Amino acid sequence: MAVDYSAVIYSVLASIAYGALFYLKAEFPDVAYDNIDLKDILERFDYKKFLATLIVGILVGVVSAWQGDVVTPENFQIKMAIYATYIITVENVLKIIGRYLNNRGKVKE
Repeated sequence: MAVDYSAVIYSVLASIAYGALFYLKAEFPDVAYDNIDLKDILERFDYKKFLATLIVGILVGVVSAWQGDVVTPENFQIKMAIYATYIITVENVLKIIGRYLNNRGKVKE
């Protein structure tokens, strides 16, 4: 069975779009546009978080391709939405597990 790696490529694109969109939402200041220092915003960019999102996107794409998922021009928009949903879900589940493991045994004040 031949594997179509388009699922991996488009899943990575979905993870890039997701990471960039939510970074800009979180970091863009609520000030007038003429007061925005784009250099300062880019310096605060968290490359580790973005890399983690890319890795999750790659994993989602690999699993999708392995299961025989094919992206066509007809289903492109739907697949991008599905991949983004998978990426968001997997990333948040991993964050919940990480927080649980980090806080295990700690007493809540």
